[in-house]
Amino acid sequence: MPKLATHSLLLIALVGAIVGVARAQSDTAAANEDQAVCRQVVERMMAAIDAGDGATIRELISVSGRSTAQQDGATAIVECIVAQRALDRAITRRWGAAPDRPAGRTSFLPADRQAVRNARVEVRTENDAFVILAPNVAPVALHRNRFDRQWRVVLRVIGELNDGEERSAEPGSQRRIGYFRAVARALTRTRDMVAANQIGSPADVGAAVLKFLSRPSQGSN
Repeated sequence: MPKLATHSLLLIALVGAIVGVARAQSDTAAANEDQAVCRQVVERMMAAIDAGDGATIRELISVSGRSTAQQDGATAIVECIVAQRALDRAITRRWGAAPDRPAGRTSFLPADRQAVRNARVEVRTENDAFVILAPNVAPVALHRNRFDRQWRVVLRVIGELNDGEERSAEPGSQRRIGYFRAVARALTRTRDMVAANQIGSPADVGAAVLKFLSRPSQGSN
């Protein structure tokens, strides 16, 4: 009996050690996979922004499915991005590409994408991670949805939007969402002016956007 007991204890210890190593290897593999996926998500977001692909941008933004304010805010932010890229394209068609940003003023360069591929990724919790591009650059936060298990980019401005009564955006959030929409409209109208040769130079584009934003009707929801 003593020999059997000793053998059993050794077997249990051995199995425990094997399981421990396997779990450690599995955890490491999972962490490495998460890091790779997070980098890919940021790259996809950059590509979508460059292309003005609103559907993909919206898909990659992390929002609370229970928050109307966040849903509406994300949609309004996407409208701003798409409108900005459309304005960039109009500027390029009218005055040519800028030497430093040939795809537009708000486009990403190959060096930006390479920085993402080389970035350090910190997986803080099972569902939260940061892509750290450089010491002097704010990290990109990502969150994994607990339902579909997909990583998405966290935008602080979206997280600050809140619902009030009856699951509608509370007044402060409504004002911010309304401003996002106003920016999208101002960018679109400025694009139309550029296309119609109603703006003299690229230096005048920013002033045109601000002029549209300053109009009282532009601030309405």
